[in-house]
Amino acid sequence: MNGTNYGERVEIRPVSFDSIIAHENGDLSHVEDVRFLAGLAANGQAWKLQGHYGRLAANLIKRGVVYATRDGVTYIDWEAARKEWPGSEWPDNPSGEG
Repeated sequence: MNGTNYGERVEIRPVSFDSIIAHENGDLSHVEDVRFLAGLAANGQAWKLQGHYGRLAANLIKRGVVYATRDGVTYIDWEAARKEWPGSEWPDNPSGEG
């Protein structure tokens, strides 16, 4: 990431039971799944649910797709997702600062 484009800011909100079921059933698109897992990482639930969620969130963090800034704001870097999984449809990062 460069200093002017942080990616998509992740909203911190409670985990929805419906989103967990959709993830478990494989009903989420790649984009929805990354947003779901980034949200779990941002609100800390990824580390409190079964290990599967923490491992997936940690993998996204390790690959640079999901990251937090020093002020604790979590972002998704869609450019990193595009590099990690070419051929999938990913949104563009928003322009300007986060």
